[in-house]
Amino acid sequence: SFSLSGTVMPPPEEEQDDDDVVEENEAADAAAATKKKRKKKKKKAAAAETPDCPPDVAQLMAQLPSNLTISTMASVAAPLVSEALPEIVASGLKEASANLGIPLPQGQDEFAWMVSDEGWTDITDDVDITVKSMKLGDMLQADGFRLDDAMSAIEIGDKKMDAGHDRASMMTLEKAKADGLVHGNVSNEEMITIFDMFVMYYHLWLDGNSLAQTIFVCAYLHDMEGLVRPQPLLSCVADGFITCCRLALQYISMVPTCDEEDGVFQNYGFSLELGQKEAEVLADIATQMQALGTSPAEAALKHRLSLLSEYLKALVAFQPLSNPPEGKKNLGQARVMDAMRKCMNKCMDDLPKIVSSLELGKSEARACFDPSINRTRLVPGPPRDVHPIQDLAEAYTAFLTHLQAFAFVCDRQRGLIPKQEDSWSRFCCFQRELSDKHPNVLIRAIAPVAFLTDEGRLRGMLLRSLQEFCLPPIEDCQRHMEKEWKEFLKTFDVVFRTVVNVGFEKKSREHRRLRHLFYDMDDLQRDAHVLDTKLNDVFAQNMKVSRPARDFVFDQALGLMVQYLWLGFELDLYDDCELHMVYWFADYMLGLRVYTQKSLQAQLEQVAAQGSKKKKPGARQPPKATNPKNPSLQLQVLMALQNVVRGIFRLLILAKTQRLTRVSRDQERTMPARFDLRFRCFDAFHLPHQLLYEDFAKNASISDSLEDSLNVLEFAQEALKDGVDILDKLLAQEGQGDPATWAVAIAQAGPDGLRGLKKVAVANQLAVRILRQALVQASQSPTPLDKLPVKATLATVHHPFLVSVTVQPG
Repeated sequence: SFSLSGTVMPPPEEEQDDDDVVEENEAADAAAATKKKRKKKKKKAAAAETPDCPPDVAQLMAQLPSNLTISTMASVAAPLVSEALPEIVASGLKEASANLGIPLPQGQDEFAWMVSDEGWTDITDDVDITVKSMKLGDMLQADGFRLDDAMSAIEIGDKKMDAGHDRASMMTLEKAKADGLVHGNVSNEEMITIFDMFVMYYHLWLDGNSLAQTIFVCAYLHDMEGLVRPQPLLSCVADGFITCCRLALQYISMVPTCDEEDGVFQNYGFSLELGQKEAEVLADIATQMQALGTSPAEAALKHRLSLLSEYLKALVAFQPLSNPPEGKKNLGQARVMDAMRKCMNKCMDDLPKIVSSLELGKSEARACFDPSINRTRLVPGPPRDVHPIQDLAEAYTAFLTHLQAFAFVCDRQRGLIPKQEDSWSRFCCFQRELSDKHPNVLIRAIAPVAFLTDEGRLRGMLLRSLQEFCLPPIEDCQRHMEKEWKEFLKTFDVVFRTVVNVGFEKKSREHRRLRHLFYDMDDLQRDAHVLDTKLNDVFAQNMKVSRPARDFVFDQALGLMVQYLWLGFELDLYDDCELHMVYWFADYMLGLRVYTQKSLQAQLEQVAAQGSKKKKPGARQPPKATNPKNPSLQLQVLMALQNVVRGIFRLLILAKTQRLTRVSRDQERTMPARFDLRFRCFDAFHLPHQLLYEDFAKNASISDSLEDSLNVLEFAQEALKDGVDILDKLLAQEGQGDPATWAVAIAQAGPDGLRGLKKVAVANQLAVRILRQALVQASQSPTPLDKLPVKATLATVHHPFLVSVTVQPG
């Protein structure tokens, strides 16, 4: 359809003098005022001449402009299907025809074609007629028409875009009452199902859906005073879940780790304020629990009310941390987290009893939950449909996962790990484990608050980790170099607080924010260099290593870069044609980390060895060691990971050279752009050598000769074998020593640990052997082959970010 109006906009004319323009504007204003007075007189006369019209029609005609156009008449009159409609349409069309000079179609019913069965008007023919008399640059528009409005217009009647489409099929409170879906006497069996549906929709809300499509799809909540308040049991359940939503929304909205992409957190006109305090809601729940009897249905309701009560107590207990009093430093984080953990234990104890009593519910009570009841409240646009979990046992299993993640966060902060034993590497391990549990938005909001509000815990962890890199005693740094130390700590705290928040975000947003974090890490690296210079001036020969602060910052930045690369696999950002490029870059990053930690540990061993021997005067200083005799567990895992990555990179190069994997010419041409897109963000952090695409092309190019191919396979096999040897040694020692140290080391290998890493290495070793046999057989063939008679497939079957190459005949 096209909106037709009687206003024709001519093309712009030649420029005029300013005086002429002013005179023309004054004349136009005077003419417009005279025309407006004439319109008012015509309206009054038209209203006086139509005394027999119905009141609504007379009122409508009085509001219509005198120069009524076809489009205006159709848009106003079409929704009002009444007896006087043909007369109004006829009057408007005749006047529009006279104004525009457009001949109207003739026939037995000359105006019936204007109004369709659905109340809409097709004006295509009129537009076709009008176009014949228009010139280039003319435009048909109504008064007040704006192109901006047209760009953001809604397709009225479209099922996906029109929120009010098909209103007859939407559920309303009146319809629910008439059909008996809601009533004032909810039975215990119905209450069981209603409670279970609330749990399911609460979980879906925490997964990112809106309140209007989850909790408030319950028709009872649309009449709190008439339907809910007279029923105490239903009232306490509704108040409990609404209070949980309010507290959860309060915690979610106060942290930077949650954004619009994490969920729809608008209320859509629903109020979460009940006029009751949390203690009153908990008291009502306790009262209803005492009032219940001993029948199976009442016993099932007791377990459900206990679950709601304990969960709400956990959220209430977190309030002091979410809104700490001004100036108060000790908030008792361990005590708060311990109380929340006890509540989670009770919730998880109630869940099996609740699931075993699901059959006691009345399935007909599900009908009072209808998402269409809030369809008109949603913003115009494509609806984000929420698919409810039909099996309520699955809903409680998903809710159990939420409770377990909640308990995991509480355990980290409730004092099980003494502050003096906590370290930054242990905290990073905790973040990875929590991320693998796929926490919802509430858990990712509570975790950073619980950690960052603990005064001094973050700085203490970081300083202890700095001292592992041989930083001099903190007291000496503060006493001898106060200015440089304070400046470094200021940037240090800000950057690592950002690192903490980024680690608790969704993986997609974490991937985006890491790109910007490398700039902050580079600033911190410069401050660390200034601090190291001052440390060497002050402590001179007493320094065990020359760059403790810079080495720590450098190691952490490299860890974040490798994490950024691995996130690309989890988010499925890479094509097969660029995997060898990603592994090449990862090999370089891992190599820098291994070199940094090797140098540090070798120097520490050397210092310890020299300290046990008496120094002879005039003796020469031994050269600095680069390889430690007893590398740490974390260093060994990094070395194994680097070897496996290097072996995969060489194997992928051979597969590409021998055309065992499909790489189109277009993909080959885009490789420089892909390199820039994937790794440009790393230029923000100064590395010993900034890698370029030319470096990659040089390292990845080999000839397809038999000798070069066999050499590449030999190098790949050697790297994979070195990785497997280290992993076998670690697996034989697994469980010996400090469990926390092992957990930190194993976290470097990925979610599947050392065994998952070994599976990848063994699978690729098998691919190397098959390819070597295929190359040897092809070289012995009497006729030269253009391509090996095998094909290679890549898949992350054994590891989330390391591919296993499978070679098959083909």
